[in-house]
Amino acid sequence: MPDLKFNLDVVDNWPPVNTEVVPCIKVGSNYQIDASPLFIKGLSKGDLVKVEDSEVSEIIFNWEVVKESGNSTIWLLRLKGSPDIKSKLEYLRFIGCDTASLPQYGSYSITVPSKCFIELVDDCLDELNEDEVAVAYPVFRHE
Repeated sequence: MPDLKFNLDVVDNWPPVNTEVVPCIKVGSNYQIDASPLFIKGLSKGDLVKVEDSEVSEIIFNWEVVKESGNSTIWLLRLKGSPDIKSKLEYLRFIGCDTASLPQYGSYSITVPSKCFIELVDDCLDELNEDEVAVAYPVFRHE
């Protein structure tokens, strides 16, 4: 399973890294994203991505989604305190979501499969204190 290393635009020291490595599955001449991205906007687990051949072994600057997975991506950012994110992530995995985390930066990513009821996810995330955890929807494909 190859990994692709995506370039990130850092603005005001965010995100805290300038590249993100994402495991992928080679599908013909394209790559299927096999993890929930933490910092790449417009990308969700399961998406089929086209990249320039010259960039595959290096940092990816130019890419495009050639087939959307139908999955949504939600990001959580711990702002302060010690919110109960761990139990929320456990529940979301229980209902079929995929998660990734970089806890040292307070960053969490959730892939919500197209078959998962987004209402269950929203109800879970609504329990978080918005002063402690920011929630963003960089890829929303649920109706």
